[in-house]
Amino acid sequence: MRVDPKVSRKQKIEYVISVIIMEIRRHTETSVMPKIISTRGRGVVHLYPFDLVAKISFLDEFCDLGAIYNENAIFNKLYKTVSSFPQLKPIQIDECLVTFSKFIHGRTATEDDHYIISASLKCMHRSLNEIKFEKLNYFYFEVEQLIQLIKQFHPEKLPSLREQLKQLCERIICETERHIICHGDTNLGNLLISKNKGNWIDFECVCKAPIEWDLCILIIHGLPVLV
Repeated sequence: MRVDPKVSRKQKIEYVISVIIMEIRRHTETSVMPKIISTRGRGVVHLYPFDLVAKISFLDEFCDLGAIYNENAIFNKLYKTVSSFPQLKPIQIDECLVTFSKFIHGRTATEDDHYIISASLKCMHRSLNEIKFEKLNYFYFEVEQLIQLIKQFHPEKLPSLREQLKQLCERIICETERHIICHGDTNLGNLLISKNKGNWIDFECVCKAPIEWDLCILIIHGLPVLV
């Protein structure tokens, strides 16, 4: 069965969820109550009562499969996805790629959590740089996206910053020995805090970059306390 392209994003997600639930029922008698966390970008669904999240990527919109698989490998390495369903490897359902990871409990970070933000960034960078990747993008591919953020939140700064960013990238590209593996999308919505510990999520933008790149993203998203 194929999903009708005319149906809504939410209907597509609901269809994919129904297929996933049928697969889970092959391995357990526990009833699954899916809770949709997000339908923006990718579909994110908590497969309650299990600490398991299904991420649904629409291949007609998101074609960087390497980024999806990298994110899945990172998440499972950092947070040790529950082993209740070892058969739940990335699967393709029609034009959707579904990956599974552990559900992270916690609240979204705020500006007041500056100590936890700093400490969790350090831990995350250390962990990411212990993982071997077959292929990673370099940070300068994300510069245009950064420019769009500036255009959205600080349009008055765009003319001068655009040229400065390009010059900075050209200079930093020559300093590859300083590059580490960075998260690439360190806005506070991607940091969940539980028991005074920060857990970063959403690693689809992970890239090779100077360590300052993640700080730059934080500042662009309005976190002045780390400047």
